[in-house]
Amino acid sequence: MARMTDEQIAAAKRATERARAILKPGDRIRATRCGGMAASYTVAGWDGDWIVSKSGFDDIHAHHVIRLNGQPVNFRDPSGRVDVAPPPEHRNRSFGEVTMDHEPTILERLEAGPPSDPQQVARDYEDAADLIRRLLREYTQLGKNFDRMRRGRA
Repeated sequence: MARMTDEQIAAAKRATERARAILKPGDRIRATRCGGMAASYTVAGWDGDWIVSKSGFDDIHAHHVIRLNGQPVNFRDPSGRVDVAPPPEHRNRSFGEVTMDHEPTILERLEAGPPSDPQQVARDYEDAADLIRRLLREYTQLGKNFDRMRRGRA
């Protein structure tokens, strides 16, 4: 695994500081996971720099959060940052430097309906095919690991 640079570590800390100022227990977040997937969680609190979900999942980093209570959010350090007004449920909470935009994932683009640009259709098709190939590789590996584990215990 590649080691993070000092600059990346500092950027991750800033993302955590922004998220700490905004997130409260009970907030619903969506975060990206390995393999291009995303998952939804209910915030329970913090364990160091990691967000802990209500179900006990404790390795969610603010850098990977893409939605907050259904609204797009970005706690990262993008260039050209634009401050936005908070959604109604956060009117009394400071948003600091948090932006409410992100590049949509292939799943979000497909859920939005077919694009009118034929080139975008082709790009979406390739992105979806890449995602399916990654998932198949992961599931195949999981199956092999399960078979090895089962044979070891039999």
